[in-house]
Amino acid sequence: MKNTFFSIAFLLLTLSSYSNDKETNTTSKINAVTVFLQGAEINCSANANITNETKYIIIEDISPSIEPNSIQVKGFGNFTITSVQHRINYLKQTFKSKKQLLIEDSLKIINKQLSQEQMMLSVYNSEKDMLMSNKSIGGNNTGVNFQELQQTINFFRNRLIEINNLVLKTNENIFKFTLRQTELNNQLKEETGNKKTSSEIVIGIISSTTLNTTFDITYFVNNCGWNPTYDIKAEGTDKPIEITYKANVYQATGYDWKNVKLSLSTGNPNLDNNKPELAPWSLYLIQHKKLRAVAYKSAESKPSAAKSSIDEAEDVNYDKMEESESLSGYVTVNESQTTSEFVIPIPYSISSSENTTSVEIQKNTLNASYQYYAAPKIDQDAFLVAEVTGWEKLSLLAGEANIYFEGSYLGKNFINPNELNDTLKLSLGRDKNIVIKRVVLKDFVSNKIIGSNRKKEYVYEINISNKKKADVSIIIEDQVPISADNAIEISTDEVSNGTLNKETGLVFWKLSVKPNETQKIKLAYSVKYPKDKQINL
Repeated sequence: MKNTFFSIAFLLLTLSSYSNDKETNTTSKINAVTVFLQGAEINCSANANITNETKYIIIEDISPSIEPNSIQVKGFGNFTITSVQHRINYLKQTFKSKKQLLIEDSLKIINKQLSQEQMMLSVYNSEKDMLMSNKSIGGNNTGVNFQELQQTINFFRNRLIEINNLVLKTNENIFKFTLRQTELNNQLKEETGNKKTSSEIVIGIISSTTLNTTFDITYFVNNCGWNPTYDIKAEGTDKPIEITYKANVYQATGYDWKNVKLSLSTGNPNLDNNKPELAPWSLYLIQHKKLRAVAYKSAESKPSAAKSSIDEAEDVNYDKMEESESLSGYVTVNESQTTSEFVIPIPYSISSSENTTSVEIQKNTLNASYQYYAAPKIDQDAFLVAEVTGWEKLSLLAGEANIYFEGSYLGKNFINPNELNDTLKLSLGRDKNIVIKRVVLKDFVSNKIIGSNRKKEYVYEINISNKKKADVSIIIEDQVPISADNAIEISTDEVSNGTLNKETGLVFWKLSVKPNETQKIKLAYSVKYPKDKQINL
């Protein structure tokens, strides 16, 4: 009993002592955000009144996606920062906007109406079941006269028609209310985004004076990032190519970024930054064993537009920006040893949601040469490829591109600037005005038995027709098989002035085809192998 008394007394003393540690609560304002390919660095500021009794400054409404070890705090004034901690406030509810509250009220009304309609449907169906189960007229020994029968039939008919009409109308109302319920739920999801439990930064301080101070706070958050996309436009094969570099920015940190200075970095702090170490490479003899073959199957797995606004920035001269000019002309690119950073000159607001905000960061016109390619053995269409130079200065990343040629949208492609070449090849899609056909000349195909061997001969003809109004330069690619066994002999009989790579079996022709002209090329080869064997021909 005595021990219990002292335990309670100690607990009360501890709570009393804790309550004397005065806390000052405040909120922060996000000023700048540097978005990485994965994650972002948040720079914010907070104002607080400090007295000599203040022990802790509580910075409220911090994203729960924060990386606690990344928090850095600077204070200005005659006081000392003794500690910086992070904690989750499970008791504080997330702020709800007026729009969110309005949607929730509408949902309550719709849900009530839907429940009423479903209840009435159940009543109508029960009444119908009751009528149908009591449709016998008269008893076993008692008949019914014609007038009573007619009245009963009319009653059943009229009531069943009335009930069925009510059921039909009720089902229509249920469908209408369910549809509206789905719309409101989707809009509520759009409005609330991924807001989660509130997070706080607790700053321990010691001060001997009273003052109003400002804290600069920097921290890293997850659940956000950006990925590159491109618009590639060419007005013709005699024109340069225009590459518009865009960033799809997404963030689901739980709090909106309002009018922040936005920067986009090509870095990724989530990657392992440790230098790789090579382990010793030991060779050993392999003991051959019979293994059971196992077949494996591979499985593949895979944020309406986010609300964004642009407000004026004081350091940008908008008088010099013409209406037709884009933001990309004013983006500053900062280069470092390992990354590039695009500084957007106009404040952006990006809401926390599952959607993305497209930010245009660069637009460049580059010299390009154009060449058509075709491999009719695989695909009998001609593909236009732009060979671009000077691209290595643009800090491009691998990403999806929308292709436009001569004002028309041709589809999507993927560009990979990681190739170690001076020339970046961009496929601009198919050109249906170049007609290519690859056919087997059956009259020249043979299958012969010569002694202990079988000899097969194949002859193909490739027709290239230019339906365009200008000359076309095109490279045609094909192939002959190569032998992986000394018992298989392959002979190339004709390539129509094409170039053959004997090691790979690849054949290519570089042709210039005039408008409305058709050119023909032939490819012939033969294969000889033992007649009692089969090959993958």
